[in-house]
Amino acid sequence: MIMKKLYILFIIALLGSPLLAQQLPWYSLYRENNFMLNPAIVGAERHAIATVSYRHQWFKVQDAPKTMTAGFRAPLLRKSIGVGGNLIYDKTGPTGFIGGTAAISYHISFAKINPFHWARFLRKSKLSLGMSFSAYQYRLNSNELLLDQPNDPSINQNQNGKIMPNAGIGLYYYYDKFYLGFSIPNVIPFNIQFDDVNTSSNLKRELHYYVVAGGKIPIGPAYKPTFTIEPMVWFKTVKNAPFQVDAHVRFKYKDFFWLGAGYRTKQTVVFDASVLIKKQIQISYAYDQQLSDVRSYIGNSHEILIGYHFPEKKKRYKRYD
Repeated sequence: MIMKKLYILFIIALLGSPLLAQQLPWYSLYRENNFMLNPAIVGAERHAIATVSYRHQWFKVQDAPKTMTAGFRAPLLRKSIGVGGNLIYDKTGPTGFIGGTAAISYHISFAKINPFHWARFLRKSKLSLGMSFSAYQYRLNSNELLLDQPNDPSINQNQNGKIMPNAGIGLYYYYDKFYLGFSIPNVIPFNIQFDDVNTSSNLKRELHYYVVAGGKIPIGPAYKPTFTIEPMVWFKTVKNAPFQVDAHVRFKYKDFFWLGAGYRTKQTVVFDASVLIKKQIQISYAYDQQLSDVRSYIGNSHEILIGYHFPEKKKRYKRYD
């Protein structure tokens, strides 16, 4: 009986608590999933990329969050337009959602805009504006609940879930050695209410604000550096939740292999590694190590991603150097 009540309290906290910080899926492989948080990044790469990923959070917790994604993004029209999309399935205990997002971005090259021809770094800079559209079905699976009243209609009638549309916006400034972005992945806050004669439950989602900044420090020949150091930091804020920062640095050997490490507020250290085989097949793995007092109870997190980088079509463009 006590375990049942604790489980129900856990579900209520997931559905209704405004203090819940993780209302959107969380990633440790930020660079590989960046366009899911900022649609303006779609098309910033020089070629098309397809990925699938799986994340298992808090490995020792039964029914802890699990997130599966499949995505594709590509530049179009001489890289002035970017398009992308992703499918996602997220499950935490008896709650979860499934859906998809489509994103489009427009990239403005400063090289074509006067009076910026005199500044070399501005000639190589671009500013992107992006927008995404999504639809997700949120549901509560009553089959996974241990209830005192197995046929409780207030739970059973809600297992089909409810579909909610949303949209996201983003800005992204970038050139060869630096980038800065701002985004709101869900610009429409909502409050889903599951009603019955005697009870009601709410699933409330607040606006999330993201800022990302990073760059590249080449080591070796300027035209083809052997090593590259890539620092990056993500800032995240959401109403009624602590301000969160993820600082990360990656050490890359050519375009073949890289290792990374970072620190996330809330006392989490993140390690990741990746290999790019023949410049096409990417295999990445991330491991989150908890440093807080509850680490022995909740365990750590694992994330794996497999991607395919489509060969870039080489074309000659007008030079602005």
